[in-house]
Amino acid sequence: MTKVEAAGETLSMKAQVYAELIRQTQPRGPYALAGYSTGGIVSIAVAEQLIELGHEVDFLGILDGTPPASIPFPSPFTSPRRLLRLGRTTLWRLQEILERRSMAESAGRLLEAAVRAPARWFGLTYRQSVRGLFRHAGVRFAGEDLVSMQAQLDSIMRYCPKKAPSNLVLFRTKLDPFEGPHEPDLGWSRVARHDVPVEWLAGRHEDVLSQSGAPGLAAAMAPYLRRRAADPNRWRNRCVSGDRAREREDTHGYDEVVGRVTAGARIAEDAD
Repeated sequence: MTKVEAAGETLSMKAQVYAELIRQTQPRGPYALAGYSTGGIVSIAVAEQLIELGHEVDFLGILDGTPPASIPFPSPFTSPRRLLRLGRTTLWRLQEILERRSMAESAGRLLEAAVRAPARWFGLTYRQSVRGLFRHAGVRFAGEDLVSMQAQLDSIMRYCPKKAPSNLVLFRTKLDPFEGPHEPDLGWSRVARHDVPVEWLAGRHEDVLSQSGAPGLAAAMAPYLRRRAADPNRWRNRCVSGDRAREREDTHGYDEVVGRVTAGARIAEDAD
């Protein structure tokens, strides 16, 4: 993202800038967008801006992200299935934290989750902090950078999507966020207002765009992009109806997609 994240700007204002940058590269649609983690919310805001300008967004990929805090969802105590998912997530998260973190860091993450989860479950006010969000990645912000990042995160989490494009697809890892939504589609059907296709990815959240995770992500995305390129009208009808049949025998363009995503992950890791 560019330096447009001043404290007074809303996500809609920022999305206008991002949409214009996209149009400078590709003046007309249809457009295919994707966003990782909280970037999924940003991609929806950008899609809404492009649609308001009269363009078509015929693919929107959410990469292991959840809807903003403005979208309510049921607590895990409202159904046995959600409660079962919460129990499984809790056990896996505890195992993950204890295996990979120091005791001090593990205690901090558990305490933060214990505060954040009830707030989301019962509609209480809670502010997601940048420090908490990036703690697992070992990234630290201070001074003006911290203020700018927190303002940007606040604008993302407060965003109220009008309606997501009908061609939304969720690509997600196995574990639910501790606070939920404890549902296979992570609550995105409440934003899209229709059933959202879900593609499952191996690894953890932080692995999705890594060099090890990128080939799996590319493999999951490639069939959707192939169908989109081969027959746009047929693709739109399939995605809206929830038909997720994958024509794996047609491998045209697959290697290129894998190569581009993998190369992007390698460049990002080298930059770190």
